[in-house]
Amino acid sequence: MSTFFLDKKLKVYLKTSTQWWQIPVSSNPEFNQEAEIDEVKVSSLPQENGTQVSSTSSSKAFKTNLAPVSISFSTQMNPHQNNGNKSSEGILWEFFTGQNETEAGDLNNIFSLKPTYPTFDLYFIYDGARGYKVTGCVLTAAQVQISMSNVATVSWQGLGQTLSPTTWTPVTVQNASALNTSNQIINNLSTLSVDLPTGENSNPFSSAPNVPLISAEISLSVQHSPIRPDLLGHINSTVGFSRGDIVVQGNFSAYVEGTTAGTSKDFIEVIQEEASPLHSLSFNIGGTVADRSVTIKIDNAFIKNPSLATSSALTFSCEFIGTDSAAITNISNSSVARITYN
Repeated sequence: MSTFFLDKKLKVYLKTSTQWWQIPVSSNPEFNQEAEIDEVKVSSLPQENGTQVSSTSSSKAFKTNLAPVSISFSTQMNPHQNNGNKSSEGILWEFFTGQNETEAGDLNNIFSLKPTYPTFDLYFIYDGARGYKVTGCVLTAAQVQISMSNVATVSWQGLGQTLSPTTWTPVTVQNASALNTSNQIINNLSTLSVDLPTGENSNPFSSAPNVPLISAEISLSVQHSPIRPDLLGHINSTVGFSRGDIVVQGNFSAYVEGTTAGTSKDFIEVIQEEASPLHSLSFNIGGTVADRSVTIKIDNAFIKNPSLATSSALTFSCEFIGTDSAAITNISNSSVARITYN
């Protein structure tokens, strides 16, 4: 009888050096490892056969290197529990920002400027305790999506060193209690708080805006370049990753409302009139309710001019780009973004 591996029974686990975490994915994960191929054309010398002269040519292909394993999956935002329970996806943020993998206390992650980030192993396990293992993983992107019609989600992408079949023995997972909680984000409470970056003197806002959000997309990425020694006589594979650029950008939309200071209409007018619209943005996902909200703060965000839309109620949308502060007091941390589970 044939054995099939069905997506409904797939479970994903993250393993550190000593601990296991279950990752509650909300979409079917994808993992794959491509091979690098060299093609060689081989031609023979002309040969005479009676009155005809002919030659032959052919192509040969060789597998020379294994590319890094590509990984992608999505999770729903599950806020941290201040009563001691661990969040379901908090460990992912710690690895993504290059921090120590403790996942203890309030989650408050800022990107590390270390040349290499810690790695972890991912296990994709089907019914029957069989599946695949990806070793030496790093996360390269996290796309946060906020919409009034859906639960707040994070789409993760990453790279790994090797992909191989595996069998798995059930273990104790660190975030078991958080997997059973119902503290989900309430999206229609999400707001955007706007202020000046730290160190700026002239504030164009007489009252800092706090704008209710219709939707938002925040894309955070960390470039990781594979380290692969090329050895003769071997099919070479990745042995590690070197960190590159950290990029934060995205967009948001909201209703145009109000005429006084601190409203979205006031925010639009200030952005349009400024020559260098640089502001501190705080995306309060789920509002500011303890245990039910997440804040992503971008201290120095360049905001492009708003676009207006007149379908039904008047709305506007903006794109932004996160930048580093001119004065970094701690070379171990980047000021481009901070992710906090309240």
